Amino acid sequence: MKVIGITGPIGSGKSYVGDIFEQLGFPRIDTDKVYHGLISKYTDTVRELEAEFGKEIVREDGSVDRKKLGEIVFSDRSKLSRLNEITHKYVHIETVRLIVKYRAENRKAVIVEVPLMFESGFDKMCDEIVCVVADDGVRTERIVKRNGISEKDAKNRIKNQKDNNFYIEKSTVVVYNNGKEDIRAQIETLINNFLEDKNMNQICKDIQSYGLVPVIKIEDPEKAVPLAKALCDGGLPVAEITFRTKCAAEAISRITKEFPDMLVGAGTVLTTEQVDQAVAAGSKFIVSPGFNPKIVKYCIDKNIPIVPGTSRPSDVEAAIELGLDTVKFFPAEAAGGVAMLSSMGGPYADLKFMPTGGIDEKNLMNYLTLKNVIACGGSFMVKNQYIADGRFDLITEDVKLAMTTMLGFKLAHIGVNCENADEAKKAAALMETMFGMTAKEGNSSVFADTAFEFMKEPYLGKKGHIAISTNFIGRAVDYFKRNGFKFNEESAKYNDKGGLVAIYFEDDFFGFAIHLVQKK
Repeated sequence: MKVIGITGPIGSGKSYVGDIFEQLGFPRIDTDKVYHGLISKYTDTVRELEAEFGKEIVREDGSVDRKKLGEIVFSDRSKLSRLNEITHKYVHIETVRLIVKYRAENRKAVIVEVPLMFESGFDKMCDEIVCVVADDGVRTERIVKRNGISEKDAKNRIKNQKDNNFYIEKSTVVVYNNGKEDIRAQIETLINNFLEDKNMNQICKDIQSYGLVPVIKIEDPEKAVPLAKALCDGGLPVAEITFRTKCAAEAISRITKEFPDMLVGAGTVLTTEQVDQAVAAGSKFIVSPGFNPKIVKYCIDKNIPIVPGTSRPSDVEAAIELGLDTVKFFPAEAAGGVAMLSSMGGPYADLKFMPTGGIDEKNLMNYLTLKNVIACGGSFMVKNQYIADGRFDLITEDVKLAMTTMLGFKLAHIGVNCENADEAKKAAALMETMFGMTAKEGNSSVFADTAFEFMKEPYLGKKGHIAISTNFIGRAVDYFKRNGFKFNEESAKYNDKGGLVAIYFEDDFFGFAIHLVQKK
């Protein structure tokens, strides 16, 4: 699901643009409305606002008098900043909850309308950001009409907020809304661009989800299908079939016909003719060992996803010049390895790499923990001898080992359901007395060090729960889903940047609920 943010300065017509998105069938989260809901009764939000700005802003029914609050904050930037600080945390929690809900409903996209998109950090959870802007005169007229205030007050509100350029520089696209433009046509075009199968973006997301890309040389096309089955059985339905043999195109064709959902790419592509052969056979992406401008431009012009090889800054800059944001780093170890990739993360912060060459189970995690690495390619999990001997069972075992090595599953703690808070405290205190495990009380449980969590009241699982930590929780969830497991989406917890940090499986196991937790 794509999260599309809408933002812009006051009076620009954000809500009007949001209305159009909604009319086109996309669910919409208006954070202003979320905020208004939070201050419509005497909540924790209102208590903090009352303490900060005075009792006069609270009506008898416990709701906030927005007009009085506005008179206080819109004439003072520091007070406006404090208002935002107090309310953002509550609005953020509710917005994340709604996004999770729509994701569970398999919506194609959700619209999140946020006036202070960048100041509040909401931009971190959006895939695309649309900023709506208008001339100051148009904005002033709209504010006067909408809020029933004087022209002077309206201009003061505009003056105390960021100007159009601030939003334009930080957003994906800009919608000009002075009342003369055909806004609906603009939005329909944007939606088509956002939701069309952009190939490259989706391919890269899929590759990042897998984390590993087996690089394979097939000498005998008869081995192609059983090899693909071995990969899928190991939980890794992705492969880069190299054009190092004459039967590469035939192997790709056989695999894609038998396993149409498998992500199959063509590697070691050196000519445009090979590009055509690979695509005709069913390849979903192209990988080249070096940066060949002719091949790259050819693929871009035909909308064929390509991950070209790079090994030095000049290659990287050539890729950026052609609009690419993901490249191969090859030969990884010989070209400087982790140190080189880490160094390039500074000047080329927005570029992502797929290192290949010299990577195995021993140095795999050194690469995958780099922020600019989406996945690692390698042949270590698909040995040529195993293919030749038809030992596809051993390939499945190696793939499973590679996946569990990457995901790094470890027991984090065991949760014990207690009848009440007193029992939980007593249990934690006993563990501290017996084993020196320090008791630490939280809102819903008491921990004994990090090994045991005693719940203050029965929670998920008849007997309790088991927490399993993982290096990459997003990849782990995708891995288990590919293997037929289901998750309790309502149990998902996210950090302040919208990143998943914990989630329970849907089913219990031997009386216990099990949840994954992201390693810190």
